[in-house]
Amino acid sequence: MNVIERFKEIIAKELEAELLPFLKALSPDEKKQLTPLIKTWSQEYRAYRTGFEQEDETARTRLQQEMVQQCAFVCLNRADYERSVFHGWFLQQPVFKEIIEWYVPHWLSDYVNGTIDHEFIRWEYNWLMDAVEIGILQPSKEIVTKSIPAIIFEYDTKARHYVCKPENLLKRPITLLEHIWYLFQYESNLHNCDRFFRFDEIPEKGRSRWQSVFLQLAAEGTIDRQRLLKESLLASNKNFNKVLSGWFIQLFTDCKPTTVELIALQKELISVLNAPHSKSVNAALNAIKNIQPEAAFNSQPLLDAAPALLASDTKAIVQTTLSILESISRQQPQHATNIGLLACHAFIHPDDGLQQKAAKLITAVIKPGDASLPEALEPYKTTLLTSARKLLTGYMESSPSATQSASAIYAENETPANKELVPIKAIASIDELIFLASQAFENNQPWHIAVFPAALVQWQQKIQPADWQKFEPALQRALKTKPATFTARQGDLDYLLALFFIQACAHWVSLYPQQTKALRKQLEKFPPAAPSSTATYTPSSFHAQIETHYVLNPCGPYQHLLDCALQKLQQPDPLPLLSTPTHEPGFIDALTLTERLVQYEESNTPPHDMDLQVAISRCYLHNTGPAIDLAEKKLGGEYRNLLLFLFDKHPEPQPPFQWRSAWMIASLTKKQKRTYKAFGSFPWYKQPFSYYSGQHQWESVSEAFEEKDLDRKKMEVRTVTRYRTSMRVIEHPNTIKADNASLTNQPLIIGDYLRFKKYVSISHNDFHRILLLTPNNPDPLLADTLNTCLTWPQFWEEEDRKGATAAVQALHSTMEGFGNMAHVFVATCMLSADKTIANLAAEIWIAGVNNNTISSAAIGEALGIHEKVEFAPIKRFTDLVMQRLIRLSPRHNRELQLVIEQVLKQLPGEPITNVKKLLEVYLELLALNNSQVNDPSVIDKLNSWKGTKTIQKIAATLLASN
Repeated sequence: MNVIERFKEIIAKELEAELLPFLKALSPDEKKQLTPLIKTWSQEYRAYRTGFEQEDETARTRLQQEMVQQCAFVCLNRADYERSVFHGWFLQQPVFKEIIEWYVPHWLSDYVNGTIDHEFIRWEYNWLMDAVEIGILQPSKEIVTKSIPAIIFEYDTKARHYVCKPENLLKRPITLLEHIWYLFQYESNLHNCDRFFRFDEIPEKGRSRWQSVFLQLAAEGTIDRQRLLKESLLASNKNFNKVLSGWFIQLFTDCKPTTVELIALQKELISVLNAPHSKSVNAALNAIKNIQPEAAFNSQPLLDAAPALLASDTKAIVQTTLSILESISRQQPQHATNIGLLACHAFIHPDDGLQQKAAKLITAVIKPGDASLPEALEPYKTTLLTSARKLLTGYMESSPSATQSASAIYAENETPANKELVPIKAIASIDELIFLASQAFENNQPWHIAVFPAALVQWQQKIQPADWQKFEPALQRALKTKPATFTARQGDLDYLLALFFIQACAHWVSLYPQQTKALRKQLEKFPPAAPSSTATYTPSSFHAQIETHYVLNPCGPYQHLLDCALQKLQQPDPLPLLSTPTHEPGFIDALTLTERLVQYEESNTPPHDMDLQVAISRCYLHNTGPAIDLAEKKLGGEYRNLLLFLFDKHPEPQPPFQWRSAWMIASLTKKQKRTYKAFGSFPWYKQPFSYYSGQHQWESVSEAFEEKDLDRKKMEVRTVTRYRTSMRVIEHPNTIKADNASLTNQPLIIGDYLRFKKYVSISHNDFHRILLLTPNNPDPLLADTLNTCLTWPQFWEEEDRKGATAAVQALHSTMEGFGNMAHVFVATCMLSADKTIANLAAEIWIAGVNNNTISSAAIGEALGIHEKVEFAPIKRFTDLVMQRLIRLSPRHNRELQLVIEQVLKQLPGEPITNVKKLLEVYLELLALNNSQVNDPSVIDKLNSWKGTKTIQKIAATLLASN
């Protein structure tokens, strides 16, 4: 019997007692013979199979698996051993001790140290030390560090819970002399190593078991207390994760160091001021604050670090730094002037309390007329708030009043009210068309999906035989564009556009077989995934691919537009698509739309219904005078009346109404968005008008809900009642649900497709392009976005965040048709926890004020309704105001004052959390606008709040300005 047969016999019969002698007797060559079989069996287990696949197909047991693992350790090299199933677990089993008596692989230490980042391998500290003591292992410091946290926890099998045993640290002298200090040098899970353990006792609130152990060891003198303080400080600044860094600085604080101990740690305290986490910096500053009055304290290193501390985003750090500087200026007058100049760095923060504190410090240490101060204040003229500016009046050169300052400094930021659109460059050559085709499926521009099909229609008769093969790269991209392989920017609309282009190429192949051989070759490589499984693309392939998925979906209008373009390619039809945008991001110039309709009327060709709908919906309704003149001269009948109604030349619609869908879309595109008696027979009037206009009611509420909660002390699950805030858009009670049956029983307009169905929403990559179907009427889509993505003050799913971001980006690009829901949407986004969304909402308001397209009163009212129930922390809004909205221009300051007044009018009689900050912002705006509190509702609100201690002073100041 050869060695392989003997090995199979031992495993098959589970001759465990004979395995180790067999392995011990193997020569190097025999080990090599067994290696392929051992690797094969190990890989089979790694693939989660239940047994070995041998010729006899006998099922194998767990014991057989463990025996194979022993063989792997003895016979395989390190790389192959690491691919076995239980490579880490095996080394800590009793049989390992028997094997190492006669075999220790040379790679053992490298293997153990190489598992430092392995997620599921944790070496026991005592196992490591045993291996070290017998001389078979040299573990790295990092490996030892990872093993220490679990050493003090043992499981009580009788009581069925864990117990904490600090005495385990005393078993080996080296543990406390050396190894325990590794915890302060290398990152570990020390801060949460027991989070999944059940204990009988509850640790002291705010303190972990390991922190208690360190305090106990220091109190007993088992470890050096001064070293513990020093190492804790340094560990908090070692670029560990935020929680672990906070754990170490909390340990330092819990040690309650004395003044003498802190004086000895000055160097370490100063170094922690550069820590990346604010908790560490705050703790170091508080310790410095305690020892600063001492004669042994060296203030110069702190003064050197002051500029960075005063520029910190953490308010507490800036406050503490200013307090320490103030104390130093009193005790060490030689530093007074330097401290006053350093305090100017605090003016970068748009916080009234910080600026007043800094200004008072400056006035206390520097006398008026000091030549160095005006120069130091110069960079902060645009950020100085009114209260600080008043305190520093005698220190600033030619200091204007608050109102004059706003006008003088920010007047250049006033922008014209007229919005200028950017024209979309027309395709002027075949080369430009081919270049557009190469990027049309990547969603690089929202208008590509409209301009590309229109360009194909325009240029199809001018394409030369040599040009057809140039479309091959674009066709390859289209064939590879599938939902399963979308890039980060692609969505369903890119798939639709790809299918359209594939069908267009199939049409060209059928017309010009000789010139389009390259295109045919590509089409034959990628047969369509249509239900018919045809070998090539037939004329019905486009419809077969998309009809089931998109016809009653928000992408449906684009399906119809692409179908219209395909028909124009197949007929061929030289007339342009009406809906092709002329200006970014997707508007149509009114004059261009009129010229296109003139072409249709002159050729006596009726337009495609959806093409006409989208064209009217995209029309940019500004400077329509030339379009009105052309319509009156060149158009007649219904086309003429339709456009004159759209352009507000006719205040009421004039019959006939053959194109009823177009008339309905025109009424939704106009700014007024109202019903018309003449349209009373239209099928869409069966729905409430808000169904299509998006002008819904809404509410922001605080509601109770029940959830299960675990009482960790009693280990019981109980039902608790909690409260949460949410917002909801309320549809008209007579709304007919937009299911498939109701839609197919009437003619469809754009709004019918855009209604979300259950479990169907718009991909964030498609939202911008779908909004551009109705850029003058965004409210229906925004209402659905509010209901699906912004119901809660935080995002529970990443898709909600992406959806809200896409919606606010799309609205920022159009800036038209702001109705009630658009204002509610912008206000809600201003309260978002996502800074990108909040900042985009701020930009929308800024641009809206510039262009007179937004109502600040409506924004303020919506914010106030939210904050009446504290939907989200008001601090999110006040921070946004101070960082992005205030002091942009006198005009913006006036509008911002209106926003805040509307917020205040909606707030409840009991002050909400952080309303003081809102009042401070309001006071600043009153000073900037040279205004006073005139609104009776705001005055009443301030009177009702002036008895509240926290806002008594600011309320009295505001009332005094009346």
